[in-house]
Amino acid sequence: MAKRELLFSLVRSLSKSEKRHFSIFCKAYKDNNKYIAIFNNLIKMDVYEKEVFLKDKSLGIASESQLAIQKQYIQRQLMRSLRLFHENQSVNMEIQNGLCEIEILYNKSLGWQCTELIRRMRKLAEDYEKYGLLIQVFEWERKLKYLFDKPEREELEITEDEALALRKNYNSIQYERLFSKAMEFKKKHGYVNGKARDDLYQEVINNRLLRSASSCLSQTAEYYFYFTNTLSNMMIQEEKKAYFYSRKMIELNPQIIGGELFFNGLLQHITSCVCLGFFGETLSLLDKTEELLNSPIINTQPQLKLRYFYYWSNYSLYAYTYMGDKEGIVKTIDEIKKQVNTVFNPISKEMLMVLNSNLKNAYFLIGDIKSTQQTLVESLSNMDKTIRNDTYVDSLLFSLFFWLETKEYSLLESSINTTDRYFKQVAKNYEDDYFMEISICKYFKQVKDYTDDKELRKLYQNVKSTIYSFIEKHKGLNDFYEQVFIFVIIANSKLNKTTYIEEAKTWYKNHNKTIKFEN
Repeated sequence: MAKRELLFSLVRSLSKSEKRHFSIFCKAYKDNNKYIAIFNNLIKMDVYEKEVFLKDKSLGIASESQLAIQKQYIQRQLMRSLRLFHENQSVNMEIQNGLCEIEILYNKSLGWQCTELIRRMRKLAEDYEKYGLLIQVFEWERKLKYLFDKPEREELEITEDEALALRKNYNSIQYERLFSKAMEFKKKHGYVNGKARDDLYQEVINNRLLRSASSCLSQTAEYYFYFTNTLSNMMIQEEKKAYFYSRKMIELNPQIIGGELFFNGLLQHITSCVCLGFFGETLSLLDKTEELLNSPIINTQPQLKLRYFYYWSNYSLYAYTYMGDKEGIVKTIDEIKKQVNTVFNPISKEMLMVLNSNLKNAYFLIGDIKSTQQTLVESLSNMDKTIRNDTYVDSLLFSLFFWLETKEYSLLESSINTTDRYFKQVAKNYEDDYFMEISICKYFKQVKDYTDDKELRKLYQNVKSTIYSFIEKHKGLNDFYEQVFIFVIIANSKLNKTTYIEEAKTWYKNHNKTIKFEN
């Protein structure tokens, strides 16, 4: 954003409370009416327009250079106001303000007052693992001892504490680096196989730091230890182990970890729950995440709200769909429509791809064929398979079941050919990478008469067998694989001659009774 618009973007980001605090703050200064008038005009603007200020004679601004000076002054005052407003809402700010006060007292040779403040800031920095700030506290403590014949703490004690803080800080940095490496693997490969799997083991999983949490010297290090193990196990499809680690991660203190980091950890644990079919816990944790998002310990940025909406919408749809909760599905769809068209418009192409993929499943389960078709056609038409190949494959396979359901056999034949052609074009290791999906497509190709009940029963049995065979090979999946399990629900409903909602309810009831999880 251009430099002249920095104040405008800052004003646009303010909450109602912050705006009110600034208005009160300004009244303590001369010429406050002019500054408040400029500030209020900025609040009202949707797009920055400098002409508004130049034309308003009451402001006495004759040129752009004068306006720039006034804006710089307002920005400085606004930042002072925000520091005061937030000083008790952030441990970092509290310690930094304390360090400023220590310097002022030190310069006035008020040593005993400094000592008390240093003691308090040292405990705060230690308790909340703010090692960078803690080192600064030790520096002031070392300076302060020259003001006394007998200082409160000797040099050796300060140095030992400083060395421990540096060791803990380095330890947490080591774990954060491992976490970053795991994230790189996840972004590049998703689930890992072949050489990528070997590389993950060599560069991350086999690292001595990941052998035990006892190697962690702080909760921050523990956070990255559990998160790295969660991601690694997710990538090798050991979802049960991933769940174990992510559950440990959210037992840490969010005030020490930091609101935004803890927020990310909660979302990851929710992902672990979804992968195992723990949908009651999924919905409960989504509520907990929303509470965290609205709490004082997190900086509620628009990006975080959008990220929460993305997880909430997709995982709520997952949960209610597989639970067979029609009322929950309908309410979630209504809320998604409202938020997408108002709060989060437009959302990214990738987010829209994934959301549409889950919406089509939800529409299908509640029997809204028109909306299912509209979402499916829109998804396949606008989908960029280079962004989310897994979502594109899911929509291709879903189209086979959908056109069969609607008896659009010509479209079914076309979709079978498109799906088969896609696999042949993009699968480098054709049989290995997409064995389950390719098998499902082959079963559709083998059906000679789509009106023959016997052939259709064989099709659905084969679909179920293929999916369960895949799950059986990956013991960590807990008899559930969210990406394709919708096809098991569809197959069961056809084989048992029940509705999709009824079949989902039956499956989830049985799944809840037979959940397999070991610590």
